[in-house]
Amino acid sequence: MANETLEQKVERLEFYVHLLREFAVDPETFVLWDWIMAEGLTEKTAQQILNALRNHHRSLIKAEESAQNEPILDELLVDLRLIFSTDGRVASDEKLMQIVKRASKMPIFPHLKKYF
Repeated sequence: MANETLEQKVERLEFYVHLLREFAVDPETFVLWDWIMAEGLTEKTAQQILNALRNHHRSLIKAEESAQNEPILDELLVDLRLIFSTDGRVASDEKLMQIVKRASKMPIFPHLKKYF
C-alpha cells in the first residue's frame, strides 16, 4: 500500500466504494468487506480470498451430497495463508480464522458456519 501509484490507489478506493455499498445495506452480513478494507487489501487479493472460500465451500457441499469425508478447515487455512504469503503479508491463524468467521455470515457461504 505504501508503494502504490496514484492510479493503484484510485483503483483500490473505487473497489472500496463498491464494497461499502453492500456493507451499508447489511453490515452484519458483509462484515468481511469491512475487514478487507481495514486490511487495505487490493481487489485482486480479495478475489483470491473469495475464490479460496468458494472452492472450500463447494467441497463441503459435494461431500455432504455424496456422503464423503468433508474437507478439513486446515486445507482452507493453507490456501488462505498462501494468498497472503504471495502478497508479502504475514497471516496468523487468528487472522485467517477472522476471514472464515466473517465469510460464514455471507449468504453465499452458509456451510462455513459449521466451523463456529
